[in-house]
Amino acid sequence: MDIVYQSCCGLDVHKKAVTACVITPKGKEIRTFGTMTRDLLSMADWISSQGCTHVAMERTGVYWKPIYNILEQLGLELLVVNAPVEAGYVGSDNVAVLIAEEPFHQDEMMLIIDIGTNGEVVLGSRHRLLSSSCATGPAFEGA
Repeated sequence: MDIVYQSCCGLDVHKKAVTACVITPKGKEIRTFGTMTRDLLSMADWISSQGCTHVAMERTGVYWKPIYNILEQLGLELLVVNAPVEAGYVGSDNVAVLIAEEPFHQDEMMLIIDIGTNGEVVLGSRHRLLSSSCATGPAFEGA
């Protein structure tokens, strides 16, 4: 499989917290930040230090706007997605994988599986994507 983006980030945006999942050649790291300006600046510094070029975030009410404004100044490629069905079940891990692997650009069917606290599965191609998630519990964390 070809690597499209060496480092990318998915953001799970909430009113009082933002969870950032960065995927790099070194692996995956998840951090949670507050939503005050100093917290968002700290998150932006961390994302930038990881060499991320693309960041996807869900459009949650108006809470994504200050994040977008701060990250835009870094010159990153920003994607604001409105995926209410996706966001309710999976989240930033899955969004980051979708950015990194781009199954939506593939002619052939692609299966992506991420097992941790939640088991997340994406199956699809440029024609159709199916995504699901379920709780796996701490037994699989880090598997």
